[in-house]
Amino acid sequence: MKDGELIPILEASLDRENPRKWYWALMDYGAALKKVTLNPSRKSAHYTKQSPFAGSFRQRRGAVIKSLVSQGPAGLSELGKRTGITAEDLYEALKALEKESMVAEEGGIYKISEG
Repeated sequence: MKDGELIPILEASLDRENPRKWYWALMDYGAALKKVTLNPSRKSAHYTKQSPFAGSFRQRRGAVIKSLVSQGPAGLSELGKRTGITAEDLYEALKALEKESMVAEEGGIYKISEG
């Protein structure tokens, strides 16, 4: 089945009253599939292997979010000390997280976005 053929099926089955539960169920189904078959995602026309996590941009973003959640708001210098990320890489991660509305900056202090 082509990816485009799945869209009508997904739209028909989506729980519009509680889409969050529907997505959780879909994630659980995907996790269960991985236990019984070799990575079914590879059959997708859009499948690409993820790059290694260690040292990646994704890892830096995760470290920033973890720090802000567990230790609270902080400035660039303090976040650098907490995470061990260089200023340039940290700034890049923060700008991306701000653009996605995951992190907010006010007066040089970064925090997890409330909205």
